[in-house]
Amino acid sequence: MSVDARIRTTVGSFEIDVHLTCAPGETVALLGPNGAGKSSVLRTIAGLQGLDQGRIEIAGNVVDDSAAGIHLPAERRRVGFVFQDYVLFPHMTVRQNIAFGPRSTGLDASGVDHWIDALGIADLADRRPSELSGGQAQRVALARALATDPQLLLMDEPLAALDAATRIEVRGRLRHHLAEFRQGTVIVTHDPLDALVLADRVIVVENGRITQDGPTAQVAAEPRTEYLAALLGVTLIRGSAASGTIACVDGGTLIASDTHTAGDVVALVRPQAISLHRERPEGSARNTWHTTVTGIDAHGDQVRVHLAGPPALVAAVTPAAVAELRLAPGEQVWASLKATDVSVHPA
Repeated sequence: MSVDARIRTTVGSFEIDVHLTCAPGETVALLGPNGAGKSSVLRTIAGLQGLDQGRIEIAGNVVDDSAAGIHLPAERRRVGFVFQDYVLFPHMTVRQNIAFGPRSTGLDASGVDHWIDALGIADLADRRPSELSGGQAQRVALARALATDPQLLLMDEPLAALDAATRIEVRGRLRHHLAEFRQGTVIVTHDPLDALVLADRVIVVENGRITQDGPTAQVAAEPRTEYLAALLGVTLIRGSAASGTIACVDGGTLIASDTHTAGDVVALVRPQAISLHRERPEGSARNTWHTTVTGIDAHGDQVRVHLAGPPALVAAVTPAAVAELRLAPGEQVWASLKATDVSVHPA
């Protein structure tokens, strides 16, 4: 195991209580809103922040154990850390910045050229940070971390400093590099796309607690909290299911094609699955209801239309449909949703 960390600590008045694991060769994303405690977890594993209670083991070595009084200083932990703003030394060249990593930990810096070549930055070796683009600086910071031969790689919002166009390019390249790293990698992010592309597993952190942990595809398909569902662009409805009918906690019912799942459930509805009409629609949709538009907001090339409950849902339509249907807050519309578009999961 690259890391097995049971962390209980307090930052100011904010309490964090998590158990995080990451296997060799695995990339784990800590996904959550700002202020959830993600970066504090990363800094605690790195030894940059104190631990009140718990135990942290990196590659089989105990680096923190509150009960045993063990605390290994950050500089003695075999951990590579890539900070959000990269923290490159402005007076050093790229080569010198990368060599600083192993030298600061007492390692031989002879492997610097290997990482310069591996990250494709040989043509940048003699430049200084002020001469680098955001994507280039990110590669230099990653090379510096990897040059320390770490037993664990930690990355705090590694793409946050990049503009949108650069982020797309760098995200794909970073995924390639992480796939070749034989040790574990833990990435902190609040961007769901970063987590979905880069990570094998996603741990969702909210208010200092883990609210969901699982393979990336499963977490994306079955978000279990309102925060994650909203982040992924779906509406989460809690209720009780019986024979395909879901009695929603906040009122109203939904009909699903799944007639087998029973008891407490969460139903996921994607906004694109909801159709809006001025007149009662004809067709096979099992869910049809007359409702009121409560809000409208742009979302990329679509428009999100918020519908009054119960149950309260969100539809996604084109700008042309907004004009054609004369959609505005307070307007009455008909909505329809096929039973096959209601995804049901045990709560």
